[in-house]
Amino acid sequence: MIAKRDSLLAQLQNNDTIYPFNANRLSSWLAYRLELPKSIVDFIQSRVKNRIYFQTAKEFKNYVSMKDEKFQEIKHLIQFPSHQIQSKSTAHKSHKKQLNTAITENLESVFGIGPTLADRILTTRQSLQGFLVKDQVEDIWGIDHGTLTNLWKSFALDSIPNHSIDINTATISELAANHYISYGLASRIVAYRTNSENEINWDSIANKFELDSIHIARIALYLK
Repeated sequence: MIAKRDSLLAQLQNNDTIYPFNANRLSSWLAYRLELPKSIVDFIQSRVKNRIYFQTAKEFKNYVSMKDEKFQEIKHLIQFPSHQIQSKSTAHKSHKKQLNTAITENLESVFGIGPTLADRILTTRQSLQGFLVKDQVEDIWGIDHGTLTNLWKSFALDSIPNHSIDINTATISELAANHYISYGLASRIVAYRTNSENEINWDSIANKFELDSIHIARIALYLK
């Protein structure tokens, strides 16, 4: 980690210029230059794998929680290749519904989804305050691979919410409001933070409390 940081610093010293870039292909080095966490690169790559793209500079700013002053400095450098814009347009032309706004009747129109499974999907969506990635739908009990395939033929996940959590400032209640964080885990995080001399990070929390890989991946989606 130290070696990687030194490498980034060396690049920074050698080249202070930020050139136009595709927000959907953000590199680790550029994230560092923009004062963004390395983890944001992983989240953006996950979006792209699911064919979810930023369409505007403002959408990118809101997703990464960039400060207004920094955004004003670099917004003219943010670019979007035409083929990515077309990808979203194609999805709309295929008349796919948005899963985050679907109602019971929409879901029950999918082969393999009855009233019970539709209710589970809507209940989970409400608890999550909206799905962020397709993997969260796979977590729902009773939904199999065939049903998921049918679901994504009719639905898209282009419109996603932004519920960022700052683990260095969030209260126990704010942490526990997250679908994946129990009140007990929230209390332990705050206690650990209180006893730490420096800012804490998600890796240290995951290691200290020995969280399983699913919880680590899901909670990481919501962290600033």
